[in-house]
Amino acid sequence: MRLASPALAAVLFSLAMAQVQAEQIIQTQGFMGNPNFVQQLEFDRFNPSKGTLNSIEVRVDLIIDGGSLSVDNDGLLPANLDVELGATAAISSAGVRLLDSGFMPILSGTNAVGVSTGSSFNLAPDNGDGATFDPTGPDGATHLGGIASAFDSAFVNPSFFTDYMGTTMYDMQVAVNQLLDFGGQGGLSGQFDPVNTEVMVTVTYDFSQQVPEPATLTSAALGLLGLAGFARKSRRRS
Repeated sequence: MRLASPALAAVLFSLAMAQVQAEQIIQTQGFMGNPNFVQQLEFDRFNPSKGTLNSIEVRVDLIIDGGSLSVDNDGLLPANLDVELGATAAISSAGVRLLDSGFMPILSGTNAVGVSTGSSFNLAPDNGDGATFDPTGPDGATHLGGIASAFDSAFVNPSFFTDYMGTTMYDMQVAVNQLLDFGGQGGLSGQFDPVNTEVMVTVTYDFSQQVPEPATLTSAALGLLGLAGFARKSRRRS
């Protein structure tokens, strides 16, 4: 059996010492608007030629600002209530499966990202304005919305990585809906101006690739030079 030359062995050893390097591809799409609406976004799939895909993280950031909620007590009894004004954001897709490690929907439906501002009011009984909506006191009040934010993220189940791999794009739909609550007490009526929303959806591909270290490249070059010298000597002997 003929053994590999020392130079060839050095080259093979050097290549085996190639470093595994972690990399990320981060894609963020953002938009603004007043609820209720659906926004469509597009993201690039992960090209397998870049390396081995380790994880896919999907994150939704939601910011609200402004808006107002006014209430009027038309009942015969005082009303103590908490009011909320905000928005929710949920994602869906027909092109990729948005399921986490427990096969639960990611940031969709009941686990959508939600954020709100609120106030507590103590309203007097109807002061005689009857069915006419009048948010002035003592039987009415107005909550002015402020700035608030929330986010949530989840990792895609590795079983569905193939959905996200290729050289094309896929769509995500983001549903932004008004969040509104002014209690369930009888005799209360309300009016509101919608909040302003800003939504950002981020898809992060974490992957690894083989990257030769500088020392590896040097060793490989020396090994190739050794092989060339070995070949010349072999030719001279023959």
